[in-house]
Amino acid sequence: MDSRGTWDSNPLNASDAGVAAVSNILQSFPRNQSTFDAVKASSAAFIKDIELWSTPPGIVQYISAREVAHDYEQIRIALGYEKVNFLALSYGTYRANQYAAYYPQRVGNFVFDAVIPHGIAYKKVLESAPIPALNCVAEGGSPGCATTVTALNIQLAVSNDLESQGVDFPTLFQSLNTSLHGDASAFGGSGAVPSNLNIFTIGTILLECGDNNYQDTTFAEWEKSLNAGLTVLAPSPTRSPMVASDAQQHDPNQIAQPPTWQLQLGCLAWPFPTPPYAPLITEVPMLLVTSDFDGGAPTEWAEASRAQAHNSVLVVRHGDSHTSFSLSDQPSTIIMKEFLVTGRMPTAMNNSQVTVYTPGMIRAPIPDPYSVLTGEVAGDVNSGNLTNAAILP
Repeated sequence: MDSRGTWDSNPLNASDAGVAAVSNILQSFPRNQSTFDAVKASSAAFIKDIELWSTPPGIVQYISAREVAHDYEQIRIALGYEKVNFLALSYGTYRANQYAAYYPQRVGNFVFDAVIPHGIAYKKVLESAPIPALNCVAEGGSPGCATTVTALNIQLAVSNDLESQGVDFPTLFQSLNTSLHGDASAFGGSGAVPSNLNIFTIGTILLECGDNNYQDTTFAEWEKSLNAGLTVLAPSPTRSPMVASDAQQHDPNQIAQPPTWQLQLGCLAWPFPTPPYAPLITEVPMLLVTSDFDGGAPTEWAEASRAQAHNSVLVVRHGDSHTSFSLSDQPSTIIMKEFLVTGRMPTAMNNSQVTVYTPGMIRAPIPDPYSVLTGEVAGDVNSGNLTNAAILP
């Protein structure tokens, strides 16, 4: 099914002015009250624009996980199924979990890949998954690309790359290196509104606003959240809390672009009621899947979901990238397919590619990303574009 507000299911719509308002939100993060207020005003303009331009007008208020979960049930009834099996990816896990809470008797074989838990105030756990600041756009773009490709173009492209499956680091580094030497065509786009901003790329902000209570966020709360997230970018071994000046020092170009911070800013002016943060406790057996270094749904979130689903089995793929199911040659995918088809939970196992934790087992510490295997042997993409890829100044 197409979830509410997407594709053929009453898709959200926006005018050019609404898209432009989002570009204001996604610029460098606010560091004082006045810029925070300006971002909140852009959020209000963006949401109002979507509300007016979508069909039927006002549908934006009714696209949260609560409504979508009931839509799932209507489909089950229409198809005449006693129970449903469900493969949920990324934010789909949040919605599928909501369905399981509403209709536990209808849950068949549920697989949650890249889990997003309920009951977690995302702005308080941002420190677990920042997108590293990249010095390649230290001055807002290299000479020659600043006039044709904005810093925001590069920020969004790099952020999307780092969250995608099988990041092609050689090509990414080559693109950054080429940009630094006067040609940023690899990142495309021009003008005040980046070409990769449109209703399809920004609509996900609104699809999540109704599930997260961000509209009461003050500048002090935002600054605390931002500084906590940027702490992990600091070289200090103690990782002590930073003040605003320290955060500025460790992200001097203000180009860190985690999607959760973007979501928080986009939803600042959400005018509709949102539910309080509350865990969804379930005894229904579920298969939870994560990777050690998922930049879109940090592996800590899988642990939070596991604590709420007492009979769940956790599959940890040793690697990076967001979601695992499409990696057909990985043991984690084989495990998921087996459970979806047969309903048989995997037994405990541990090897270089995957670890399976059954109920009651304690998860081993997350490995140090700088000490794990890399390269082709570890499943990293090798595009062959290695020439000059390591000469970033």
